[in-house]
Order: sequence, then C-alpha cells, then structure tokens
Amino acid sequence: MSTHNYITELNTPGVNPTYKRVVRQLVTPLLQKNLPVILSLKHLSVLLDIPYIVVHKIVYRDGDFYKVFAIKKRSGGKRWITIPDYFLMKAQKWINNNILNAQEAQAMLSINSTAYKKKSSHIVNASMHLGEKQLIKLDILRFFESISERQVFNVFKKLGYKNSVSLILARICTRVIPIHLDKRFIKNEQRWTTKYNYKYDQQKNKIKRIGHLPQGAPTSPALANFVCCNLDADIEDLIDQFNLNSYTRYADDIIISGNFQDKNTAISCIFRVSRILRNYGFKTNYLKTKYCGSGDRKIVTGICINDENQLRVPIEYKNKIRQEIYYIDKFGLLNHCERLNISNPLNYLMRLEGKINYIKTVELDKGIYFMNKLEKAIPNMNEIRLLNDLP
Repeated sequence: MSTHNYITELNTPGVNPTYKRVVRQLVTPLLQKNLPVILSLKHLSVLLDIPYIVVHKIVYRDGDFYKVFAIKKRSGGKRWITIPDYFLMKAQKWINNNILNAQEAQAMLSINSTAYKKKSSHIVNASMHLGEKQLIKLDILRFFESISERQVFNVFKKLGYKNSVSLILARICTRVIPIHLDKRFIKNEQRWTTKYNYKYDQQKNKIKRIGHLPQGAPTSPALANFVCCNLDADIEDLIDQFNLNSYTRYADDIIISGNFQDKNTAISCIFRVSRILRNYGFKTNYLKTKYCGSGDRKIVTGICINDENQLRVPIEYKNKIRQEIYYIDKFGLLNHCERLNISNPLNYLMRLEGKINYIKTVELDKGIYFMNKLEKAIPNMNEIRLLNDLP
C-alpha cells in the first residue's frame, strides 16, 4: 500500500486521533523506503499467511523449528546445517524477499561486501583484486553463528521498524542452540545471555539465552551483510591507512590487496583486521590466514587473479575437465562411466557440461574450446540435452 493510501485510510471518519498519529509515525518511514508495514505479531501473521499460533510459537521459542544435519568440509571436519521447517521457511523467505532484498535496504550495504547480493558473485569479488601483486586472506571463524539475535534486532530497527516488531523479526530469523549441544561455542559469553540484552526476558520469559543466525536459513546471508556494514567501513578505513588498493568481504572470506612495504607490514595489517573483527564479536580463523607475495599464485574465491588482464580458472580444475573429455573420447561415455563406477551417465555428463559452462563465465575462449571438444567426443550431444530436458 502506498503512503497516500495509508494516510487516506487513517483519515476515515471515526478513527481515533491518537491512533492515527501513532500509526502515521510508524508507517511513513517504512513506506518511504518501500518496506512492508508491520504493526504487530498478528498483523505479521496475516501478511505471512501463517496461522497466528504458529508465528507466536516461533517468536516465543516454543520448540525447535529446525532440522539439523552435518556435511563434511573439504578441509576436514563438519559443517552443521540447519533447515527451517515449512512455516518458518515460508516466513523467512517472505522477510528476505520483501524486506532484506528491497532496493532501498540493499543500498545501505557496502560495495565491498560482494556475497549474496544482486549483480554480484564470487567472480565479481575476484575481479576487484585482478592483477594485484600482494594480498592477505583472512577467514572468519563460525561466521553466521557469531552473529547474535541482538545484532539482528538492530538491523531491523535501523531499517525503520519499531522495537517490538524488530524483536519479532529477529526471533524469526535466529535460533537458540541448546547449551548441551554446543558448550564450546557459547561458553559463558555475556552477549549470549538475555541478562545483558533484553531486560524484559528476565521477568516475562523463561528464555535465558538469545539466538544466533542459523546456517541454512534463507535470511542469514543478507542479515550477515547488514550486520557487517560498520565492520566493512572500519576495514575500508584501515586499508586507506596502509595505502592499499582493494578490500572485499565475500561472506566470511576477507581479501585485502595492494602493495605492502614488506611482509611485516602485511602481518601488522592482519593483526589490525583481526582486532576489528574482535570488536564486532568475530574471531579470525588463523589456520586459513595467508599472505601472498609478488611471486605467489593468488586464488581469490576460487579464481586465479595473477594475470593482469584476465581472470583464470585454476589450472587444476581445467586439467581435470581436459582429462575427463579425453577419456570419454577414448573409451566412450558408457565405458568411461563404468570404469569410474558411475551409475547414471546422463547426470555425469550434465554435471560435466555445467563445469564447462562455469569455465565459460570466467574464461570464455577456454570454455568454448572445452565445449567443442566435448561435442566432438559425443556427436549426439544436442539430442542428449533434449533428453535431459524431458519431464
């Protein structure tokens, strides 16, 4: 509804003047930003088309509305993924689409934040460091889980929502980890207890700890970017102090490039960035911290940036594609898949084509070369594509 329509509704005869004034104060700032107006929990349940009792249970933490499972990391260990149930997923998608991805909201984000944004990607992220001679790479430990419900509350408040609505939205977008499941993470940090965050929880609710961003919720990536706005600004100021060229943050991956005076200067910059991260409640994963000098190969979000004029897919990736096409050409697709114990040759072939299409987005000529080689090895490639498109 437009600002004009809301004001027209408020001017209907019989509306309480005090009510009109309060609603006008709440509505106008949101409509000016093209954000949806939310006046209460019940109002939100109507907008979401979710039963009020369900939204109430989510907000008051009456149960765990997530399925949790682990996936293996490439570097070893496990990454825990939390998937919202049907109604919570529906609510989070609505918030993500209508609030967090609104054009006016997205305009608040730093241009140096390159993940989870329209018209941005890991390729854009790498291009901002193309041809740089030196760089440092830092990784944030447990990125999403380090962002608290209070920080999410402040995001919605800054967007223009009143405190009670900001709390409702923050609760929908966060999850409390049961203490017995993750004592290593929560420990006894004050910022995770309601005592140091929401005073009303001490008296009205039984909730003694606040939530964090769950990895797997559709709202978590965008909210993380909003939470990190000030962090991005502080690091931008830091690279100006060091006379460096570029800073980007792709989710939890921080890249800073330019001409460091020497390796000690780069190390000093790493520690200064780590201090900024600590100020915002994050921890540096020093196992993934790296300095790349002038003669080193530099990989940024999976892309080689050493060439001054062209982003490159890492040679290992291209060699693997070249090898697969070679064996398909030599043995035939079915025999090649049988040698690798691949039970579905069609899926394998479509994945291989997808990898080649990815190369085309980075290195067009090389991608076209591989595609021509594949189509030469499999002359009926077009018919196979049509077969894959069948329902």
